[in-house]
Formats: sequence, structure tokens, C-alpha cells
Amino acid sequence: MQLAIDAKATLGGYWSDGTANVDILVSLRNEGNLRAERTQPIAVTCRHGDEVVSGCGLAATVTLANGFGPTDTTLSFRVPMGDVSFEIWYDGRKTEILNIEVPERIVGVNRDVWECFSDTSKVGTFWEEDEGIGCAGWSTDRIQKWDQESPLRVSASGGQGFVAEFKDALQYVASILDLQFELVDPEQVVDIRAYVGLTFPEALSQRVACFTEAFGCAEYNTNNGEVVWSRIVVYNLWPQQGTEFGDLDASIRKQLRYAMIHEVIHSLSTMSHRTDVLSIMNSEAHLSAKLNPMDEALLRLHSHELVKPGMNFKQLERLLIFEDQLLDSDSVHSQIETWTLLSSAYTTLREATTAGFKVRSSLPDCSKELPWSAYEVGNLTSGSPYFGWSRIGNDENQVYGLRAHFDESEYWGRMQTGWEQVDVDTFSNTVPGWRGDLSDPHYMLDTILKYANWADFEVSYNANGWATLRIRLEMTGVANGSGAETVDIAIVINQETYSISEYSMNWTLNDAACGAYVVEARDGRYGIDFAFPDEIRRNSNMVENCELEHLGILEGFIRRYGHWARECQQGSIEDGYVRSYGFELKDWILVRFDLSSPDETSFKLLSVNTTGETEVELSSTGFLPGGPLCKEGQTWSWAHILLPPGKYIVGAITDNRAMPTSFELTVTVQPATPPPLRFKAISVGNFETCGLLTDGTPLCWGRRKVEGVGTDTPPGDFVSISRGGHTCALRGDGTPVCWDFAEEGEHTCRDSEDGGIYCRLDGQDIPSATTSDRDGGTTASRTVSVIAGYYDQTPPTNQRFKAISVGWSHACALREDGTPVCWGSNQYGKASPPPGEKFIAISSGTGHTCALRPDGVVLCWGDGFNRITAAPKEERFVAVSSGEEHSCGLRGDGLAVCWGDGGNETCTFTPRYQFYSCHSEWNSDPTPQSPPEGERFASLSTDSPHCGLRMDGTPVCWTKYVDSGLASPPEGERFTSISASPWHACGLRVDGGVVCWGQDWFGQASHPDGKLWIDTP
Repeated sequence: MQLAIDAKATLGGYWSDGTANVDILVSLRNEGNLRAERTQPIAVTCRHGDEVVSGCGLAATVTLANGFGPTDTTLSFRVPMGDVSFEIWYDGRKTEILNIEVPERIVGVNRDVWECFSDTSKVGTFWEEDEGIGCAGWSTDRIQKWDQESPLRVSASGGQGFVAEFKDALQYVASILDLQFELVDPEQVVDIRAYVGLTFPEALSQRVACFTEAFGCAEYNTNNGEVVWSRIVVYNLWPQQGTEFGDLDASIRKQLRYAMIHEVIHSLSTMSHRTDVLSIMNSEAHLSAKLNPMDEALLRLHSHELVKPGMNFKQLERLLIFEDQLLDSDSVHSQIETWTLLSSAYTTLREATTAGFKVRSSLPDCSKELPWSAYEVGNLTSGSPYFGWSRIGNDENQVYGLRAHFDESEYWGRMQTGWEQVDVDTFSNTVPGWRGDLSDPHYMLDTILKYANWADFEVSYNANGWATLRIRLEMTGVANGSGAETVDIAIVINQETYSISEYSMNWTLNDAACGAYVVEARDGRYGIDFAFPDEIRRNSNMVENCELEHLGILEGFIRRYGHWARECQQGSIEDGYVRSYGFELKDWILVRFDLSSPDETSFKLLSVNTTGETEVELSSTGFLPGGPLCKEGQTWSWAHILLPPGKYIVGAITDNRAMPTSFELTVTVQPATPPPLRFKAISVGNFETCGLLTDGTPLCWGRRKVEGVGTDTPPGDFVSISRGGHTCALRGDGTPVCWDFAEEGEHTCRDSEDGGIYCRLDGQDIPSATTSDRDGGTTASRTVSVIAGYYDQTPPTNQRFKAISVGWSHACALREDGTPVCWGSNQYGKASPPPGEKFIAISSGTGHTCALRPDGVVLCWGDGFNRITAAPKEERFVAVSSGEEHSCGLRGDGLAVCWGDGGNETCTFTPRYQFYSCHSEWNSDPTPQSPPEGERFASLSTDSPHCGLRMDGTPVCWTKYVDSGLASPPEGERFTSISASPWHACGLRVDGGVVCWGQDWFGQASHPDGKLWIDTP
């Protein structure tokens, strides 16, 4: 008997504690002549580096099949991450050593956390700093973080109490981010300088001031992803109360602690503002002075030792092991799941604005009960956790409760004599056993999200997609005014819509009269219709003031007198007063608002459409003490703006905390012409110009075809556009959309010799051509539906691109990795890019294509006549542009180099036939295709003419088409980009305006007012 052992180790998966399974396949065989009559002992020892792994060893026995084997046995071992070795022993001898690397991974990451962490959807958008930069608030897809190896040196200047509070906030955040710090003298070299508790004038005198309307600010500098320096400022906005932290009211101290944590997170993690309305990093202060579970999970992932400065998100994702990938995933309960469920339910309820339930409540100790009744709630204020109104109704009673703010309420009940305003005691007697604050679902969710211990939740799911959450809240310290000690809550939430179908709350109160309170709600409905009864509408100050007054269609001069009211329109300032007016415009109008009031006031303007309300930035605003429209002791506020047709709401606002007196509003309107269109991109073709408006909407003008579909610009917004024989544009996700083809409809197509697909409209003759398939047989024709012309020019499906360029009968684009894709006519091979190459820019001409490699070399393919594709190999370029029979490259020093047709013809236009006739150089002196000597350019555009922008943005063109007018661009203009066709060119100004010149037979060089010249058959 002679035994031999073979072994192979494989990684089996990870556990939630960071260990991993390694499976070892042991194969034992007898290579001798004698049968093995007994079981054979095998032992395995595990080592992690030089250390023996405790509990990892194993002793096993193997019985050889038929006494010889081989017999395979799989042994599993739980080991730490890193380099692991396994020593396999048989008969007291070490017979095999296996080495395996268990890759270090970040284990147990919740997929919702990663989806949020990696969301950079709003980076680069206009409002990113106000609304948040994606879910996690990172301003880039590369990790930026401090060095975690050594403590951060922090200096803090300010009052002793402010500095002590700042140190606590710093310790709170630093512990989550696994950072160490030490407070040092401000005179020393430091990593972070903090100024806390300074008034704005004090900060200004030290040259450290930031936004005056905020609590403070933070800034930082990075080097290759590593944060190297930061500064934090937190103001004392209430110096009238005192200059020390302890002098301030408790509510203000809470706001300052929130501000300190907020700014410390900016500094320590580079997290900017988050879109989560419940986050401490939301720009609209939620004023919860602690991190919610998502905040903390994002920071803990960011702080992991495997997350390195400069790493991009794709690299990071490869290091993640998600919760559902763990070997013990069934035993993992994530607090994030509970947070996501409840925060989504909160957001859904707020966005619904109104909700209705069937409810009942009971106060056993008081022997009062409310039978099942209708309960409806709606929110008339954006800042409060309470609903602005509620209605409780059954066959016997109808009661409305209105709340503009925490301490301002009205109650209306339907008594025997009709609707009457009632006090709280009468309200309780009218609807026995009902207490609004203790029953409101919005307040319930808000309180849970602020104060819950996320480890205490019990969550269960059923097969129908509903989740039930149970929690007990300890209400001590919760500022709700209810006198509650605890509340046991159960909520049933739809996992798909996040709507609440039912909930219950069992309150334990320290009220001697009523020691317990129970409310049950079921049959949840969102977005219900609601209207106040006329009696309440006429007599309630809150309802009257919260409803929008409509001015109708604005014409001429309007004046309104009125009293300020507590703000209740969503989107107005918090703790202020507002009066809002709706109006409609039928044409472009210059609107001016003037307001005379004893208080400092301002305006807010909202545009109203089917999707909701959008704030409109006012052109000019201001206020003065006194003024031509003011009475003595009043201020004059004004705003004016040019507005297009539509519906609007204007709000007159004051932030006075005491009720202001009367005001006088004057609205003056004057008809006006619409402002010029503003573009962010422009591209021209033969008889047409296309551009992208600043909102990404495409607009084309000039000659347009009308046969079939595809002539109108597609809906949606785009990031780039290219016009050639047709038009293509890229959406933000890289999806290509093409339109405006020469001919559309049902086409019969055949493969052509040049490798393309040759198509003609049905009923037309297919051009005779030698066609064959790869096996030498004849290719059968087939009928297909294409938006084509003579070649199938529709872009490929399921592709995403970063750049696109349209030629005459083909188009090319670059994928994200730089590989090119071309389609349409492949005549001369112009749609067949060289294999294996990657580019950073591409340009499609008439019969050829050129592209720029990362090393600056230009490669061209397609029609090589007159050396059109012979790009100079010795040159290095930063840009390339392809035209009809030539191309040009732009060098880094601004000089242009062109190749191809040398311009040996001069062309003139024949109006009767609407084309150019060209003659050889001996008939007239040609205009050279070479650029003007000595000119240096910032950009080029090449077609049959050439145009470029000098370094100062002024345009210059050179062309052989002497009658085109292109050689004389408009004087005094400066552009950011330029695009040229054989007969006209257009430039894009800094302000987004477009200026075109050249021939304008079909309006292609006219002002882009959206009116198109239609080429009818």
C-alpha cells in the first residue's frame, strides 16, 4: 500500500464578521499493490502568516473506494482575509502545503448604501450646492479623504464653551471616520483651523467669513485625492443673547451643535450637501443634531481602510461584498433596511400632501372612545412636522383642526347651529378621545426618524409585499408637549409604493386623568381631494390667508391692499409671513412688482405647470427705507422680470416674527418682445443649423424634409449634437438619437460591395450592383423599415457613447472606453475604423473619417483620393476636424495643419440649380485650403470651407467657395465655438447667443426663432 494525496483550495465566500470560507478538495489514492483495508486519517492545520489560526484545524478519516481510490473529500475552513496556508498531514507526516490569498474585501455592504454612495447624478448641475450633489453628496467619483495613519492637528478659536462643544462634535464625527485628532495652539502649523462662535463682523475682521445666511461653512484642499488642509467657520448669529455658548437658549445651542457637526463632516469627509431631507447634511437644516443611519453608513464606508484616496468608484465597487452575498446573509439584519423603509414612507407621505384613514381611538382610563371615523390630514406648511389641517368625521360629528405653527391653532366643529370655532376643551368634548398630535402619521414618522434607536426595531414581511415595523419610543426629552413617556408603534408599509396602509400607536402618558391613549388607523389613501366648508372658509383667518388669491390674466395696472398672514404656501420662508397671488400671462410680458410695507420684504416667484411649481429667478430685486411709493415709516420693495406666457404665483414675504400691519402691492405689466434664444451647443449642415438650448432641448432651422417620420426634433434634453447629412444627438446617459434623414419609409435593401446596406424606397429601382454573400451565392433582397436614405443610417441600439459625429451618409461615435463605432454607408471604408484603436475625439467627413488618439496622433480611414486620409504622422494634435475632401488638425501651440485637397478649384453658386460649379485653377485664382499664415487657433471647424476661432475668440474662415460669404465673418464678435458648412457658418457667443453668416437661401443663417422653411414635394 502506497498512499498519495492531492489537494486544491478555492475561495468559498465571506461571512459577516470578515472571515471567509476556503474549500479544500482532498484527493486520496493508493498507488501500491496492496488494498487499503481501513480508514485513513488526515489532518489539516491552518496558518495566517506565521500564526496558527485558532479553531481552523481539522482531523478527518477517508475510506478508499475499493481499497485504492481515488476518493475525493471536500473540507471547509473558516479563515481570516489575507495570505493563508494549509498544512495537510497524513500518518504523522506533513505531505502537502497549500497557499491561497483570501482577498481583503469590505464585507456586508448594504446595496442601498452603495447605490447612494455612488450616486453622482447631480454633479455639475446648476443647483448642486443648494439641493445636494447626488444621494451621498460627493462632488466627484474619486475618493477624497484624510490620511488615517497620523492624528490631525486641529486649532479652534472662539469662546471656551464654543470650543468645548466643537471638540465634542469633532470627536463624534472623527470616531465614525476612524480619524484621530489633537487640539493644538492656533499659532502652530495645523491641518484644520476652526473658528467657532464668532459673530459675522468678527469673522470678517479675521478674513475668515463665509455665507452670511448660513450657520457657517467649511472648505478643504486635496492633493491626488488626499485632503491636506481644511478650515471651518461656525457663527454666533445671536450675539444679543450673549457671547458664550452657555448664554444662548437651549434651542439655539441645539442648532449650533447641528451646525458644528454639519461643518465637521464637510471638513473630515469632503461630503457636500445631500439630497436626503432627513440628513444632517441636507442644505435645508433638519436640525437633528445626530447622523441618521444612512449618514453614518456612508461615512463608515468612506472611512474603511481599503478605501484609498484617489480611488474611483468602479475600483471601490470591486472591493465590496454585499449583504446578500454573505454566507450568513439570512442572519444579517441591516438597520439601513429599516431606515430606507421608514424614510421612504416619510418622503412619500410628504409628497402626497394629503392622506386619509379610517381611525378609532380610546382612552380607557377616561372612559371615552371614538368609534371608527374618517380622518383626513393635509400639510399647509413646509417646515413643520405637523400637518396644517385635519378633519375628523363620523355620522355624529365633524371637526376641523388647523395649525399654521406649533403654537397657532384653530378648531371648528359642526354644532347644532352650524359651524362654530371652538376651543380645545370643546373640541375634545365634540370628538371624545381624540388628540391630534398623538394621532398624526406625519408627526409619528418624523418623531421615529429623529429619535428612534435603530437597533430596537422588529421587522416582518409577508408574501404580498407588505412590511410591518414595530418599535417602542422613549419619549423623555422629545419636545412634543404631549406629556408622553413611551409610545409603542406598529406600521404596515407597502414595500413598492412606500405608502402606509395602517398604523397603531399606544401611548403611555404621565397625565393623571388619562394614563394611556390608543389610536388605530387603517385603509390608508394618499392624494385625497379636500376642500374647507364655505362657513369655515368665510370666517377662518388661517384658511382665508392660506388660500391663493387669483389675479387672473394680467393686463395693465393692478393694486392690492391687504394684511400679512402666517406663511402657508409650500416653498415660502419658515417662520415668516406671506401673501401669495396667482396670475396668468398670454404673451411675453415685462412684469413689475412694488410693495409698500412697514417691514423689510422680498418676493418669491413660482412658475406653475402640470408637473408642479418651479422657482423663477427674478431679474432685479431690492428694497429701500422709504421711496416714491411708500407712506412714512414704510419700506419699498420691488422686483421685475421678463416672463413668457404661462401661469405663475408671486409671494410677497416678510420674515418679521411679530404680525406685521397692512401692506400695499402694485403690479404693473407691459407687453414685450421675447428674449433671444440661448444655446449651449451649435452644429451646421448644408442647408440647416441645429443647436441645443441651455436646457438641452434641440432646435433646428433652415431647410427641412417632410417625407415620412423623423423630421421633427425629438423630445427631451441632450448634451451634444452633430449635423451632417442628418442630425444626431446624445442624451445624458450616452444614448444616441438621430433624425431628419433624406428619405424615410419602407425600404428594400441589399448588401452592397462596399460593405454597407444599400436601400431604396419601395417602388423605386434597386441599382444594379454585384452582390454576393460570404459563400459565393447571391444575396437575396429583403424589405426592412428604416429611417435611412440610401443607406441604413439609424444608430446601433443598446449602445452608450461619449461623442458622436455625423458625416454625409455615415456617422461615427466613441464608446466610453474610446473604441469607435460607425454605421451607414461604408463606401471607401469610411465606416470601418481600424481595429484595436482607442480615441479621445472623432470627426466624420464626406467620404472619410478621422480620429484623435490619446497620444495626439490622428488616424484617418475611407476615401484616400488626393491624400485625404494621409494625416501627418510626425505631428501631435489636440483636436481634429474632417471636411469634404480634406481634414485639419489643431496643434497644442494653436497652429492648424491641413491635408487632402489642396484647393485647386474655385467654386461659384448657380442659383437656378442651387449648387456650386467648380473650375480649375487656370480659370481663376483659387483660395488656398491652407490656413492664413501665422494664425493661431483655439478651435477649428472643417467642411468644404475652413473656419476657426483665434485665441481671443474672433472667427476667421478660408474657403474656395468665393460666393458663399463665409470668408468675411462678422466683425466685433467673439465666440466660444464655431461650426461651418460649405455655404454658411455659425458661432456660439459666451452669453449663449448664436450668430450666423454666409448664404441664407433657406433660412439656415437666419436668427433661430424656431420657424422652419419646409421643402415640400
